[in-house]
Amino acid sequence: MKRLSNIWYKNSFNKKFSLSEKYFFIILCFLEFFYKIGFHFILFLKKNKSKPILPFKVISVGNLSAGGTGKSVFVQFLANNLLNQKTECAVVLRGYKSKIEKSKKSFLISDFIFNKKQIFCDTIFCGDEAFMLAQNLQVPVVVGKNRYKSCLLLKNKNIKTVILDDAYQNFSVNKDFEILLLDAKKPFENHHCLPAGKLREKDYSRADAIILTHADKISHNQLQNIKNNYFKNFNKDFIFAGKHSTDSLSENLINSENLQSKIIDIQKFENKKLLAFAGIGSFEYFLSSLNFCNLKISKALEYTDHYNYSEKDLILIFNLIKKNNLNGAITTQKDWYKILPIIKKIKNYHQALMPIYVLNISFEFLSKKEHNNFVKVLSEKMV
Repeated sequence: MKRLSNIWYKNSFNKKFSLSEKYFFIILCFLEFFYKIGFHFILFLKKNKSKPILPFKVISVGNLSAGGTGKSVFVQFLANNLLNQKTECAVVLRGYKSKIEKSKKSFLISDFIFNKKQIFCDTIFCGDEAFMLAQNLQVPVVVGKNRYKSCLLLKNKNIKTVILDDAYQNFSVNKDFEILLLDAKKPFENHHCLPAGKLREKDYSRADAIILTHADKISHNQLQNIKNNYFKNFNKDFIFAGKHSTDSLSENLINSENLQSKIIDIQKFENKKLLAFAGIGSFEYFLSSLNFCNLKISKALEYTDHYNYSEKDLILIFNLIKKNNLNGAITTQKDWYKILPIIKKIKNYHQALMPIYVLNISFEFLSKKEHNNFVKVLSEKMV
């Protein structure tokens, strides 16, 4: 996997290949040809299959690449925005690498009963992204591999809009608004599909709106160049630019009684030495966000996306903190919810008395004008 990542990275930024890497990449391109044939054949069958009618509007949030564009954070933004407009909504997602996905069934993992939120499962059962959304949102969350069956669980609820997470390549239900998220720094990665690149496909024409995430990482001229040259046949009024902003920092202290969490001032951490770790699709952006907050990262551990942590991993992290005399570890919300049940199982974990900090991220558009324009387009589509 590391060799693949290195190939994708070098090709995305025009870095020189070694001789062995060139041969390896040629083999990947050969396999890519067969991937495309299979993908487009399956896509043709799915697109032309009749779809059932649902009693609510459906918004799809997806991407072209295999992760790394910040869909979960944008889904949170979208759900909160709909609630602000007095639109009752729910979130439906697959629950990647969860027990629910393996069961091929659909479950309502969180709901509101008598205006009180209830979460009915843990991270292992529903997946890291689903659990994070259930924790952070005041809306029902449903997880299941079959999106149509998942939507059926919401039919008897007072729901006006359903948000499908990671559903650009899903055709099980009719969609009223298709939102495509692309990384502004590398919208089409290295322009190759799996396994030669990270792209699932290159077709953005099915989208109703395109959101260029992490757009604050490039200049205004670069952003305009992307809009004009990458999307020549797409209405520029429906291309928006956004960024992931640091919302807050949480301190999760491990002690003998329980796990206590509190919001803390980031400015107090400028001189503290930390170990950063995460298993996400855009680890480089995580480190970039930490640097932007002037947090001193002495060590960094990058895991694969949706990584399933073990006790051994966490003990390694604790030992590295002790060995290097660090002030603690810092990770993402998704990773925190994945390690929480494991921490409680570690024998004598309370003796560590070690805080794990969580960087809380939120999505926002680059300008108020872009925000208002997107809300206007969204409102028109939801009528």
